[in-house]
Amino acid sequence: MPQLDRIDRAILTALQNNARLSNKELAAQVRLAPSSCLMPAGAHRRPAPPPRR
Repeated sequence: MPQLDRIDRAILTALQNNARLSNKELAAQVRLAPSSCLMPAGAHRRPAPPPRR
């Protein structure tokens, strides 16, 4: 798993507290522009792939 920086950890924490946050609400909580949250938040919201057999 890649290392998470401060921003990624803040996004992940906010989404763990409330996974239904809009991108605008998430950006306000982590103090970033909404456009800066699109890619990282999308990566954290994607479900994990199923385990290989």
